[in-house]
Amino acid sequence: MNMTKYLIEESEGVYMKKRKYRIIIIPITIISLFLGGFYYFIQPKHQVVLEMNEISQNHEPQSEENPIIQDQRRQISLISIGNSDLYSGLNPMQLWHDYGITAFNISAAKQNMKLSFYMFKYALMVQRPKCLLLEVDQFFEEREEIESEGYEYTALSYCYPLYKKSKEWDKIKDEKFIKKEDSKHRLNYLGFYDSREVKSYHGGFHYMKKSHQREKLPRLTQKYLPQILSLAKENNCEVLFVEFPSQTSWNYQRYNTVCDIANQYHIPYIDFNVKQYHTGFDWKTDSRDGGNHLNYYGATKMTKYIGEYLKEHYTLEDDRKNLEYQDYQEIYNKYRQNFMQ
Repeated sequence: MNMTKYLIEESEGVYMKKRKYRIIIIPITIISLFLGGFYYFIQPKHQVVLEMNEISQNHEPQSEENPIIQDQRRQISLISIGNSDLYSGLNPMQLWHDYGITAFNISAAKQNMKLSFYMFKYALMVQRPKCLLLEVDQFFEEREEIESEGYEYTALSYCYPLYKKSKEWDKIKDEKFIKKEDSKHRLNYLGFYDSREVKSYHGGFHYMKKSHQREKLPRLTQKYLPQILSLAKENNCEVLFVEFPSQTSWNYQRYNTVCDIANQYHIPYIDFNVKQYHTGFDWKTDSRDGGNHLNYYGATKMTKYIGEYLKEHYTLEDDRKNLEYQDYQEIYNKYRQNFMQ
């Protein structure tokens, strides 16, 4: 073969190979850049901003030896954790106004016990409640999915108001879950959802047909409820079980299961579905959605009974005249202005 011709053919071959490589590499590079940029925009922009510290009963306010930072005042009296039955049924502003009890509802719709566990741990990072109220309908939530940000970030997003008097507040005050101060969101009102809507239910308590059967607890409840109760015990926090009236989600089988747990752990249990405790509760006036959730009028009756029960059975301070807790009075005043006029 002529050498010149050979060199030309070889050169053309190299060129064709390079051209093929370019045809392959350029699209791959473009696709990679596109996917990288797409991932940047779809990935969660907010991650957990506070590390979960170990919580123990020996916890003290921040010092050089102890890095955990908490609210420097004497601690909150009551933390309540549960689902929408809780934030519809218990009014912490009423507990403050009528009894001087400092309280906060940490609650989300359809939350499971894994989320409740993280809520309690985040609360304990800045608070030492004397009492933990657990709304028990959450015990039977089988849903395990959670928001894309994950359990810890989601838990913090529902209890962040507890951090406002702590030095940790600067770390989270700009997070996307912080509600505007002038909004009527329940997290600006100690976690209570105030609804004045009335939609009657006419079936009474017939849904509570007596039974000896028990409903099995979901996997996450079996795993995380004992951990919550252990954490409460370690932190000298007494526990109270409560179930609010709900004809759509409650039955006697669930009541029996919770009774077994309450007896096993020696925990008081108030169930407004099996006994009304002279509250005057009326399905015709006290539900906002036909028997699923309570409205303001039903919550007022439940809160009155729970407030009296807490004062009788627990050693809780009346902080209405304590100047350190006037932010609770300010929240109550704003609540009256926005909801009760």
